[in-house]
Amino acid sequence: MSVVSRLARRNALLTLGVSAVLSVLLSQLPLLNSLGYEFSLVMGVLLPFVLGIYWLSDAVRKIQTILLALAVPPLVMLVNTLFVKNCTYLEGLLFYVLAPVVGAAFSVALASAIESTATTRKKTWFACLYLGVLILPVFLRVYFSPQIFFFNHIFGFFAGSLYDDAIEIDERYFIFRAETLCLVALLLFWTSRHHIGQTSLRVLPALAAICVVGLELKSDDLGITSSYGHIRKTLVPIDSAGRWFMDASTSGIKKAVFRKRLELEIADLARVIDLKHVAPIQVFIYPDAATKKKFTGADNTEFAEPWTRTIHITESSFDHVIRHELVHILFGEFGDAIFGASFSVGLLEGIAVALETPSVDWTSDEFSAAMFKLGFAPSSPETLLGGFGFFTTLSGRSYTLMGSFVNYLLDAYGIETFKALYGGASFESLYHKSPTELIAEWTSAVAQIPVPPDLESTVRFRFERKSIFQTECPHAVAVSLKRGAAALSLWKHDDAEAFYRRALSMTEGKHASAALGYVNTKLLRAARSERPQSDSLFTETFREADSLIRRVEKPVALEFAVANALLWSKSRQMDSAAALLQHIYEQHISFGYDVAAVKRLSALTAGVDMSIFSPVVSGDFKDSLIQVELSALDSTSEKFKLYVLLAAEKDIDAHRYSGAFARLKTLTPLSARELELHRQLLLLDAALQTERFREAIEIAETVKQLSQLFSSRAAKMQLIDHVLQLYNVASAR
Repeated sequence: MSVVSRLARRNALLTLGVSAVLSVLLSQLPLLNSLGYEFSLVMGVLLPFVLGIYWLSDAVRKIQTILLALAVPPLVMLVNTLFVKNCTYLEGLLFYVLAPVVGAAFSVALASAIESTATTRKKTWFACLYLGVLILPVFLRVYFSPQIFFFNHIFGFFAGSLYDDAIEIDERYFIFRAETLCLVALLLFWTSRHHIGQTSLRVLPALAAICVVGLELKSDDLGITSSYGHIRKTLVPIDSAGRWFMDASTSGIKKAVFRKRLELEIADLARVIDLKHVAPIQVFIYPDAATKKKFTGADNTEFAEPWTRTIHITESSFDHVIRHELVHILFGEFGDAIFGASFSVGLLEGIAVALETPSVDWTSDEFSAAMFKLGFAPSSPETLLGGFGFFTTLSGRSYTLMGSFVNYLLDAYGIETFKALYGGASFESLYHKSPTELIAEWTSAVAQIPVPPDLESTVRFRFERKSIFQTECPHAVAVSLKRGAAALSLWKHDDAEAFYRRALSMTEGKHASAALGYVNTKLLRAARSERPQSDSLFTETFREADSLIRRVEKPVALEFAVANALLWSKSRQMDSAAALLQHIYEQHISFGYDVAAVKRLSALTAGVDMSIFSPVVSGDFKDSLIQVELSALDSTSEKFKLYVLLAAEKDIDAHRYSGAFARLKTLTPLSARELELHRQLLLLDAALQTERFREAIEIAETVKQLSQLFSSRAAKMQLIDHVLQLYNVASAR
């Protein structure tokens, strides 16, 4: 065998070996150990480079070797299904074809074009161009556009946020890969330019170029890219400066409420952070997650871009999340020069949690104390400061723990020192202590916080679950849930039931959201059916739900849905409904669940018409029912008070704050402490929204007194102080 033949054989074996080694290595890593989106993404970055370099090496039968190298990874992953569950191998195979396989075609075509053009340093040219195509388009999109998803001619598709796990292949991917193949054709035409003699063949490169240019020009409309200009065709300004945007169909009242909240939050945070001047901030408030996903790629994730001073958020998340995202923007002044962020993910998210709107349930310090006691916190919490430790830990734990830690740094050492730390200075130079020493100080401080049973119950419910790296088939389950919800919103009960049943089958019937969706689908089908069929459907559904409750992990939401349905369906199982609601209440999962459970128990005792809790009864009917009942009831009765509370809740939801204030102000206290505190919190919100500041202060004192009845009093007191400060800043201007 000649030297050239031995070298060619060695290069081929080396290429096949690299493909096999990469596959085996990835098969040992969580989330990458099955053929799917993540595996294909990583292989899409690495394998095309290996194959491009191989093409430029001394070798024979290059195409056969490349095809074999591309066949190795799915075969390795097929064998790995004996050890790791893969719910969607065939869909994963399609991800693989669209990512590394088409990416390899582009890479080899690029290498071939370089081979026909350059005379020296061909591999260097290839490596530089490969990295340019891989990185430059992504960087430009990240820096200058609103999208966090990316299509790339090498790796194919990056979905965006790690926390959005419903990732599926849609028509955009096929359209983009058609553009990639047009580029492949252009590169191959260039490679063969000296051999194309016929005029008719010379038309083909022109057609390929026209396709590429046409797809690029229409990329926003096709959803392959996104731009701020494209978003502004759907959302309209709600402020005079034209920087805050909402859906064009949004009512004037809602726009005013959101605009006022933004003004208050920015002014208050400027005071807390001690900013003398706040540069303009752009806020896009989307009507729903689907619209936000269309323009940005983020589905359930709200996010901020400090480098463009832009926030993307849905209306439903605005109240609880906007302050968190504003902190990211305002701290951009102290972050790195390019992205305005901290290099430490723990500090980046920790400061946002530390300064965000407080919870009504428990403080981040109390949550952290309970997590340490129950063993939910990492054994080395300092790992949360880095990206790997932060993201591989359950997100709720990472955010909460780092929020508590940063809050400790602010209280003990001040915000000015933290600003320098956020910008990249070392712990040692600022605090004269290592991160480990400061973490020890903080853990020692939170260890002094009492952990009552109610707090343990809440922490187990919120934080005792698996991260995406620990769950089986996370994307397949999430996609089924998403499709089920979409079908249910269109009243396609059969389709919705099938999707939810599929999600249950992939999780051995234990997935709480799948069980909830499945039962809700059957309940709504029963509610929309005629008697006597509806009665039998309800009976069958309640029987199935009872079985699911025994199997599902964390069945609280399912228990509540069943209890609620037992009430509004007017079944003969009111005792069962009451028992379920009492069970939910006794767990004290959250203040929201406690209020919802007690409200229904009180309504059941008082004789309230249970149709008021039905999801299929119209809002107009409920309004009419409330008015009829109120006109006939004694204003001192518990039944009257409950109807007033329900009416006030509807007023608050519709931003009719004056009406809510008038209803709640004259109401005598409700019997249940949870409902009375809930009433006072609604009253406080209405007073502040209508600028009744003197009355708001009085109401706040009442809320603080009521808070003493709860073991979670510290969080409630903190929330009230925060809200008063928020509006005091505004009233002083």
